[in-house]
Amino acid sequence: MGKYGTNLTGFGAFEGGVNSDKGAPLVSTNSAGETALLFGPAALREIQAGVANGDFAIPPDAAGDTITEENQLPYWTFTDINSAGAITAAIVTDSGAGSGNVLRFTIASGTLTGKSVTLTRYVPIPSSASRSFSFYAEASFDNATNSTQAAAQLTCQFYQADRTTTTGTAFSSTNTLFSNLVTSTGITAPDVFAVSPSLSNTTAPADAAFLKVTITIATVATQSAIRTIDLTEVRITNGSSGLILTDKSTPTNSPAFIINDSGTLSIGDGGGLGALDVGNASVLEGTDSVSLQATDIEALGDFRVTGYSNLEGSALSRYDKGGSADATTITTAGTYYALTNAEATFAPQFIGQRWLLTYTGYASLNTTTIQYAFVRADVTDSVNTQIDVLGYGRADNFGTSGRGGTVAVTKVWVADSTSVRKIKLYGTTQTTNGLTLSLAYTQITAFPIG
Repeated sequence: MGKYGTNLTGFGAFEGGVNSDKGAPLVSTNSAGETALLFGPAALREIQAGVANGDFAIPPDAAGDTITEENQLPYWTFTDINSAGAITAAIVTDSGAGSGNVLRFTIASGTLTGKSVTLTRYVPIPSSASRSFSFYAEASFDNATNSTQAAAQLTCQFYQADRTTTTGTAFSSTNTLFSNLVTSTGITAPDVFAVSPSLSNTTAPADAAFLKVTITIATVATQSAIRTIDLTEVRITNGSSGLILTDKSTPTNSPAFIINDSGTLSIGDGGGLGALDVGNASVLEGTDSVSLQATDIEALGDFRVTGYSNLEGSALSRYDKGGSADATTITTAGTYYALTNAEATFAPQFIGQRWLLTYTGYASLNTTTIQYAFVRADVTDSVNTQIDVLGYGRADNFGTSGRGGTVAVTKVWVADSTSVRKIKLYGTTQTTNGLTLSLAYTQITAFPIG
């Protein structure tokens, strides 16, 4: 039988696993049965999620005690910047965590503003002179005390091989514990998911060898009570410039590809039929077809399809209402009253999405006095709170009761939210109180255009 290592720390000439200096298994030589693992939890975590002990499976020597310089958290450095022990961290067991552990930060009551601690880790990354790789960190928090008096920050910074010289631009996400953290993610307290907010600086510089991940817990006001928050995991997500996809049914075909090059996202079938280019053009060419099934296409720009004649997707939907009639009494002339049946509901898919909003109708007044009616088109929320005024249409009655004219508005509106919105109509009359404004043959349309 060969010799594989030792159950003692370090390497040796005895059979057994390879362990870290803290005794945690890194490589196991036990292959007995379905539960045998080749790698230990820290090694598995770095392979699968990019950060050794990023799930805190390996506790310090004194497992439940406060992390200090003498009781270090394996593969991490905890630094008390200026809190003088008022902000602490310790491993606690949590059956809801995959590793069974979370890292709990505790801020003592009365801790003054401007105090902080950090948790840091240098993550090795592949160097690339052609800058082919991008990286960003994600951190998940849980069980936070609902408070605006403390903050959590996730920061990433590339470093050269000496782990002293920075390169590139740092990128970070800062959230208040706990209000802004919830608002920015849309997740209800106490569960928090903090991710680096922008991909603009995540492409690794050519001279980068490490990505330093820093978790900062800081006070932004004097603490009126004890605050806690659990850090459940930290991981690294990375990507390259292209993805090659082997043909599932006919592997002898050339692979398909998705490549990002010179500001254009190209999707090709690998067989020479062409590619779908998402860039700055809007040309549809070719004779073959491709179907895109998507539920969320955000701000990709214009489409150029080369080699395909049909582009179909489920991301854009049309909302309309046609043929409705309505009437409202104008109690006070000059005041707008809702035409309650004249509305169409739509749902933007992302902030900044452009919508073509239109309406047409025939508006009339029940008076022989010469005057006119106005019909105003608004964008409202689901409970009819005004968000924007699209425009006005005017109809003259020319002194004949029941006579009127066509009213219409067309406008491109830019979505302010992904919440439900309405295009809703309101009417008024020129001078006479108590008149009835009637609206007929209405067509209301909300159509997404980009």
